Amino acid sequence: MALVAIPAGAEGEIAELPVDELRLRALQALHELRQGEAPLADVIRRCYREMIHTVHEQRGVYRERHTTPREFEERLLKIGFPQPPVQRLTRLFEQVRYGHASVGEREKRQAIDSLEQIVAACEQLGQRGRSN
Repeated sequence: MALVAIPAGAEGEIAELPVDELRLRALQALHELRQGEAPLADVIRRCYREMIHTVHEQRGVYRERHTTPREFEERLLKIGFPQPPVQRLTRLFEQVRYGHASVGEREKRQAIDSLEQIVAACEQLGQRGRSN
């Protein structure tokens, strides 16, 4: 079983979590999002938070508090994440976070699909990293 090192909280401390456990947590979140009756904007926000959480824990990519969503998107694209789902989820997040436009089931589905693709990309990038 592969392990991923992540900051544990105290400066300089590192914790290792099994990649399978991280994948299960992301999949559980996806299941809850599909089944839940949460407001659609909340689903999109959660998908974005789960993307940040997943790429941090699986790939060690941290989103600084001062980093804008677009800056974080650019960073993910530079290290090999697939452009369509990262860009789509970022735009949906910006729409509900900063815009006043309403969202519907179509946007909810796009957010969930994007998160699924990003989780899969984390796994693929991790496998490539372990085989190098």
